[in-house]
Amino acid sequence: MRKIEGREIEKLLEDISFIKAVISKNRPLLEEVLMPARFRLLFLVVGLSIVIFCSVFHFLIGLYGSYEGIPALFKNIVYLVLLADFVFLLVLRYTRILRFLVKADENRDLRGALDGFFSSRLIHVFIPLVILTVLLSVYSATRGSAYYIVPTISIGLGLLYNFFGSMTEIRQWLISGYWFLGSGILSLVFPMPTPIAISLSLGCGLLLFSVLSYFSRTKHMEE
Repeated sequence: MRKIEGREIEKLLEDISFIKAVISKNRPLLEEVLMPARFRLLFLVVGLSIVIFCSVFHFLIGLYGSYEGIPALFKNIVYLVLLADFVFLLVLRYTRILRFLVKADENRDLRGALDGFFSSRLIHVFIPLVILTVLLSVYSATRGSAYYIVPTISIGLGLLYNFFGSMTEIRQWLISGYWFLGSGILSLVFPMPTPIAISLSLGCGLLLFSVLSYFSRTKHMEE
């Protein structure tokens, strides 16, 4: 086994110091970027959409015995409503993103915080997590185990939320992150109907974050 050279240790310490410096310097601005109130409405609508659509499919599957047994007309109606809901969420999200980017463009400190947050060193912390989640989901789907996509995404979101929460010390991200982790592991160890697993992990996790955002200690919150 190759020994770790002194220069490599110094480089590692420099990277750690850089990350700590960026986080410490820009923590107030990062807290503003990841302010729970910014995501309250979006997460509320997405969470409700997940729970409602999963409940509808769970009811139809129970009524007709299986997904394949659901009449095509009912499926098409549900999918059309789901598509309309998806378009609405896209418009809502991009509208809020554009509003935030305009503000960031006018605020040099905020723009600097974003540049630091998405620097080449910090981005290597969470990009591998996203890639791993996607690859495991694709692997599960190609192996005929599509159910395991649900706990994979839930656990991946949990780790990502905990990353955000650890950087900013915003408890809403941490609590929701542990919900995603716990519910993902629960659905992995104790398999359940897919609609229930999706509602329990993803739907309820987003709703929990939305509710917790009302208890944010940040004073100047924007809807």
